[in-house]
Amino acid sequence: PKKTTSTSRTFITERKELLENQTLRSYKYTFNEDFLTTKEEFESITNAAGGKLSKTTTRLFSTYQLPTKETVVSTDTTSGTSNNAQTLIKQYSYNKTGNLLYEIGTKAEGSSTDTTYRTDYTYYTDTSTPYSHLLTKTYKQDANTTIREVNVLDEATHSMVIRTEVYSKDCSDVNADYVLQSKTEY
Repeated sequence: PKKTTSTSRTFITERKELLENQTLRSYKYTFNEDFLTTKEEFESITNAAGGKLSKTTTRLFSTYQLPTKETVVSTDTTSGTSNNAQTLIKQYSYNKTGNLLYEIGTKAEGSSTDTTYRTDYTYYTDTSTPYSHLLTKTYKQDANTTIREVNVLDEATHSMVIRTEVYSKDCSDVNADYVLQSKTEY
């Protein structure tokens, strides 16, 4: 059965199901006044002792209705331990036209200043059109390797060429610059 309630312009929908193996699953979704999913909750009671799996995803949105932070908390108490939770956080930042400037992955553990797990994006913006074209995507493959994907317009064929550049640096020298190791065009 589905149940929908509304409290101060927040909407909640719930659904429960009983599986053949007597596992009870529960789903709950919370939406804001713009009908964006701000919270997803999943719970599965898997054994007679009440062991369960649960996952709660919470999202924050910008004034432009773009996600800025997503937090996922997963808990597994099926083995009898009660302190078996994992929290994963992703963060996003946008420019004034809604283009994604960077995202910080879950391995940064919620730090907004950790650039090790950050992916940066740049765009070409033509003032005569409202559209932006992705120019570069830059991220670290590991501590010593940076990947830079570059989109270039081929003037002769008027088609996009994607170029992947791999940079690395000598870790023994903290002042060393990244050096281009390979370049591939598609």
